[in-house]
Amino acid sequence: MIIILTEDYIKDRWARFEAEQGLINMMNSRTKLIFITTKGVNKAMRNSMNFPRGLSDALKVARTIKWKPSMDEKQFQAAVACALPNLQPRNSAEDTQLTTV
Repeated sequence: MIIILTEDYIKDRWARFEAEQGLINMMNSRTKLIFITTKGVNKAMRNSMNFPRGLSDALKVARTIKWKPSMDEKQFQAAVACALPNLQPRNSAEDTQLTTV
C-alpha cells in the first residue's frame, strides 16, 4: 500500500484518525507500506501533539520516498519501482487450478 503524506494531511485530525485505523488493519494483514512524503512533513509531525504513534513507527521501518519538486516523472517512477516488492507473475494455468481445487 502506498500512503502519500503531506503537511496538510498530518495537520488534519480526521486524516490522522483514518491513517491510524488503516495502519491497524494493515498490521493485521501484514501489508507492506510505502510512504511518499512531501516538503514540510517532518516538521508537521514534530509539531503535531496528536500524531499517531503507530504511523510514526511505521515511517521508521517502511520504505519512504521523499518527493521533491525537482524530480521529473522518470525519477519518481524509478523511485517507486525500486520501493515496490518483487512479485513474480502468476501462470494463468496455476490460477485456474487454484480456483477450481
